[in-house]
Amino acid sequence: MSITVIDNFDFDVNLLVDEYNTLVSNKIRTGKSGHGIFVLIERYDKIYEIIENMPYTQEIIERVKTLYDFSTVIYRIIIPGAKYGWHVDSWATSDYNYHIPLITNVNCNFMYMDKIYSMPVGKLYKCMTNKLHTFRNDGSDARIHLTFEQHMKR
Repeated sequence: MSITVIDNFDFDVNLLVDEYNTLVSNKIRTGKSGHGIFVLIERYDKIYEIIENMPYTQEIIERVKTLYDFSTVIYRIIIPGAKYGWHVDSWATSDYNYHIPLITNVNCNFMYMDKIYSMPVGKLYKCMTNKLHTFRNDGSDARIHLTFEQHMKR
């Protein structure tokens, strides 16, 4: 299966959203891609200052580290109407990345050639990224995921 729910990983999505909203209200500098905005919060074990006052987010990062190997934690914000082109994550050193949807809508879909997946809030998802896939947000609200990814060092 291309996307699977990780059972027995419970968390309080409202606390994560509250800390994300604090991050945004502090006007933290972000990067942009053609599809939306991202906020890098950790890369190669360097935790950026922006999460100093986000203890619950730090706790979740540490809990995911006990389960999976990753080098980068990013908030991925996909604006309404945005979509990725079909691609394989060739930059990754793992066949999977992990997503915690914080805010989404019913018109957000992760797609593989043969399947369409919705990722409702409240779960941790394992997503295959070594297979052709895309994502689109056909809703009227932004989709925000906390992602855990294994990047190649440059």
